[in-house]
Amino acid sequence: MFMRFAFIGATLGLIIPIVLLLKVQVIGEAFGVIEVLAWPSSFSLMANEAYQDGDPMIWFNMAVSIFINMVWYIALASIIFTFSSLGKGHRGA
Repeated sequence: MFMRFAFIGATLGLIIPIVLLLKVQVIGEAFGVIEVLAWPSSFSLMANEAYQDGDPMIWFNMAVSIFINMVWYIALASIIFTFSSLGKGHRGA
């Protein structure tokens, strides 16, 4: 059961940044408060300001930011799992 929660958290942590990046590309609207709350590790993308377009470090920083977001979402899913299993009186395996 825990692995299901962790998988859902990781999937959301991957999909949300991709959707937000597509939204920026399609609509052209900058990140706001909602986007930063949904993708907390997006602050690390400010490091891309130092690089020219097409620099491989931009993709590396993007990948690291998405990976960190996945870890955050797994941690959030773990907390949700812990509190939901406390109410049921059993330990997930």
